[in-house]
Amino acid sequence: MNIFIRGFVLFIINIIFMTTCYAQVSFITNGQNIKSSNAWDIHLVDLNGDSFPDACFENKVWLNDDKGNFTKSGIYIGTGLFPSFADLNGDGFVDVLNQDSIFFNDGTFHFSFSKKLVSDITMYKSVLADIDNDGDIDIISCSATTDRILLNDGKGNFTNTGKSLGGWGQASYAFGDMNGDGFTDIYVAIPHNPPPVYGHTSNKIWFGDGKGNFTAKNHDIPDAECRGVILADFDGDGDLDLFVSDRASWGRIFFNDGSGNFTDSGQKLGSHTVMSACGDFDNDGDNDLFICQNDGNSNGPPFTKSVPSIIMINDGKGHFTDSGLRLGTSSSMAVALGDLNNDNKTDAIVVNVKINNTTYATETCPVEIWLNNTLCTAQTPFACNFLNESKPGKTPVIFGKVTVSIEGKNTHACTFSPDGKMFIFSRYPDRKSYIMTFSDGRWTSPAEAFFEGKETSFSADGKKIFYYKNGGDIYYSEKTESGWGKSISVGNAINTSETEYYPSVASDGTLFFSRNGKWTEGRIMYSTYSNGKYNTPVDIGLPVNTGGALHAYVAPDKSYMIFNSPRAGSFTKLDLWISFHNEDGSWTSPKNMGQTINSGADAILCPTVSPDGKYLFFTKLNFNTNTGFVYWVSSQVIEEARSGVK
Repeated sequence: MNIFIRGFVLFIINIIFMTTCYAQVSFITNGQNIKSSNAWDIHLVDLNGDSFPDACFENKVWLNDDKGNFTKSGIYIGTGLFPSFADLNGDGFVDVLNQDSIFFNDGTFHFSFSKKLVSDITMYKSVLADIDNDGDIDIISCSATTDRILLNDGKGNFTNTGKSLGGWGQASYAFGDMNGDGFTDIYVAIPHNPPPVYGHTSNKIWFGDGKGNFTAKNHDIPDAECRGVILADFDGDGDLDLFVSDRASWGRIFFNDGSGNFTDSGQKLGSHTVMSACGDFDNDGDNDLFICQNDGNSNGPPFTKSVPSIIMINDGKGHFTDSGLRLGTSSSMAVALGDLNNDNKTDAIVVNVKINNTTYATETCPVEIWLNNTLCTAQTPFACNFLNESKPGKTPVIFGKVTVSIEGKNTHACTFSPDGKMFIFSRYPDRKSYIMTFSDGRWTSPAEAFFEGKETSFSADGKKIFYYKNGGDIYYSEKTESGWGKSISVGNAINTSETEYYPSVASDGTLFFSRNGKWTEGRIMYSTYSNGKYNTPVDIGLPVNTGGALHAYVAPDKSYMIFNSPRAGSFTKLDLWISFHNEDGSWTSPKNMGQTINSGADAILCPTVSPDGKYLFFTKLNFNTNTGFVYWVSSQVIEEARSGVK
């Protein structure tokens, strides 16, 4: 692209949007001229093991150079136009399902045909999710007229249940806990009845019981032709709301009351909307919308005109304002979001479909790659934190996939600095900590920490970082005008011949930590700080320290602690439990954090809460692959756990 054209593009699309957000929303094209004639869907997934998202559309794989430039590859993933990607056999590597064919990843990102699935319907499109809450990936397979649920045994062997969710090939599916019971529910957006019936039909909400059984509820949007659905917390209350795309009119936001009852917000977003996506584009901590629009042609074939995509900005309470951006000149069909150029911002890649009004044949269209050029001004604390990822509700999601949570590593014990400008996490088998810093509107890539230690915690003023060193002693480094100082021991009152680890520092300087590394014998201790030193530690005692208690995060005001324990009542080998601080100084009987959090892995461990108090972070660790992914979830789960505690 020559300088004149690129400058013109920047002039047109660098429209400044200013509301309560502290950012200028801006996107630029990467200048590539990729075209496709039959791309109806788009996926971003790492398909060569370099930790950068590659693109798959029109059954072709395009590899990313980490700068947002894509090169067509020879990777073969079958012949269908709607491949799906997930770890299907539990080995920690992404596999491919295309029509009825599974291509397993051999661990070096070579995909070999493995098997054909048996179903009573023609499988030409599938969606993948853990439908029965057993920790593996199941299948909803769609034909031209109906769908089926196929359950996974965890090793990539699938059984057709014969159950239908009322969808079919043009339906869209979204997954999450809509009614707050801890189990996966399913929303099915159905454009109309399948052929040969056609005609308007209701969307379906299916409430799951965690065992693959579902109870249906209609969600009718009169006269709508629903082409897409997004489940996300748009209004910041901790539950999952709805964005439904309607190609007959506009996109709609529905607010959840927490029990799976949805109320239309009355907002009309976009025009003749199709598959869209949500992400934080202006770096203010909430879910914005990238909306694909179409022409809505009712006389002759659809998708015959060129209509740009739009971006709608969320005020944090679920109310959206048009950013003014108009991206692309084609009829957008679908979008995928991800950090394409490794700058920790949410970018977009859009596929377009255009149909000849006379021949009804699809025409060649551009594939548009849009790089987020937004500059965050960071006017308030935490306005630009959390790596710009879409914020979770009360269902945990992976945090920092590719950047933080990577296959084959046990990533855990993450923490943000009080000002939100530094993020630290630990990894095994590295036995090291890594640091990311935020400046000039972007996060750096992870770099090895300046200290030798793991499992960090900041002091309330952010001037000290506490950590434990190999061998089991706790140290800290203090920030000075010239940088971070050397490692200093917290003293022999804390560091003994036993193992001391996982420090957590309260606002008053009290240091909480774990002693004894054995899961069933670990116990939580605390030491107050006075006269420039830490006092003799005190065992926190019963009812917390029984059956093993370790890895405790303690709230800055000491109002609660979340810790790991293998005690009776756990769903995994190591669950998250919570205890609240009573006015008399005692702690309540620990309460399990629930199966929504304590599931999907062999052990759930290393909790921490963001300094703004909005999100709980923890790790789900699988022993067979030695992979620990960091997850995060709305801190609303803490307040719900408080209910009924004595």
